[in-house]
Amino acid sequence: MAAFERAIWLDTEGSMSLAHRSWEISISQLDKQPLEDYCEGARKDGIPCQITIARNTERKCYRARIVGVEDVAKELTLVRPFLRTRKKVQQIEWFKEYLFRPSNNTRIQTLRAREIVGSWSSDNLVM
Repeated sequence: MAAFERAIWLDTEGSMSLAHRSWEISISQLDKQPLEDYCEGARKDGIPCQITIARNTERKCYRARIVGVEDVAKELTLVRPFLRTRKKVQQIEWFKEYLFRPSNNTRIQTLRAREIVGSWSSDNLVM
């Protein structure tokens, strides 16, 4: 699955959140096949992606996950130009604010993510 297709999935079925002190992109779906395609595309682009079974749901639900601030930044770099919903654009702004807030966080993953996000220009959003 290409980055523009993954952007559609993130826009409609996905979420971005700060969970357990780490950022995560999560796409939930009852059917496992599209998520396998999503992860395969992410892996081809060098981004680790895993499929898990979501807990606390009535029906069996699968979840594709990209975990870690650096990997989230890499995925967002690829899909960001194709996102169309205000909510996702706002979540990306929260991610950027989190990365660049004053802190003593000098973990190498955070520093790399700052470098990746710092290269984004604000004019390549579809919205």
